[in-house]
Amino acid sequence: MKKLNIVFVGHVVIDHNKVEQASYVRWGSPAMFMTKYFQSHFRLEPTIIASYGENFLEFADGVRLLPAHPNLRQSTMYENIVTDGHRTQYCHHGDAPLPDITPDVEATLHSADILFLAPLAPTYGPAYVAEFMKHVSPDCLKILSPQGYFRYIGEDDLVSPREFAEAAQVLPYFDVVVLSDEDHPRADEVTHIWKQQSPHTEIIVTENARGADIILPEGTSHIPTTPIPPEQITDSTGLGDIFTAALAYSVYQGNDVPTAIQSAHAATREKLLSSSSLK
Repeated sequence: MKKLNIVFVGHVVIDHNKVEQASYVRWGSPAMFMTKYFQSHFRLEPTIIASYGENFLEFADGVRLLPAHPNLRQSTMYENIVTDGHRTQYCHHGDAPLPDITPDVEATLHSADILFLAPLAPTYGPAYVAEFMKHVSPDCLKILSPQGYFRYIGEDDLVSPREFAEAAQVLPYFDVVVLSDEDHPRADEVTHIWKQQSPHTEIIVTENARGADIILPEGTSHIPTTPIPPEQITDSTGLGDIFTAALAYSVYQGNDVPTAIQSAHAATREKLLSSSSLK
């Protein structure tokens, strides 16, 4: 039986996190969280197509990267500073060049059964998306995690909100889009506009403990979840990425979107209650 081939296009980053009681450095990005999930739950070995520097190699053990060798002097780095519950975020080297679409990248894209575009900065413009999508099979399931399109990186590297201005050009390439209601203050409004712009794309908005909405032309279809009491939550890091990965896997297996969302809810409950985080 052919092994499922999963490919990510997007960013890999180094996170420098400073919270009230701790400071630590680790890998980050949706592509990394979802890769770790597929490795640990399904023994799959995804490929991540991303630019990175030599300083990312210490975090990349067991992860298949393209290009195979660093193509940047410094990896993209996110600095997350949390004080009194408020997060200030900086993105350093966020404007780094995107990976070249080499013959190896073309072959990897063409072999993908599931393809994720998962940027953490709005650098994956419509022209680049159009170029790499030329090499993706029509039968491939194509998933967009648009988080990075909502982030403006100023000259001081401070991250602030932006509109996903490229949506009308980017969305039609994808079968499924998953975003959080925390990504945009008017998520319901903008996703209904997206649905008009790309009717064939399934658009899903996650709502934390409330569940998730499927955006329909005439409204929404709500798929609830079972909330976990806060005192039982062990680890919520990367929860949205786990939801997206589990949903994509279920859709690829032939399930309809409501059923796939239920599978994704189950995966996030497992993550919340797990005593060990993805390493």
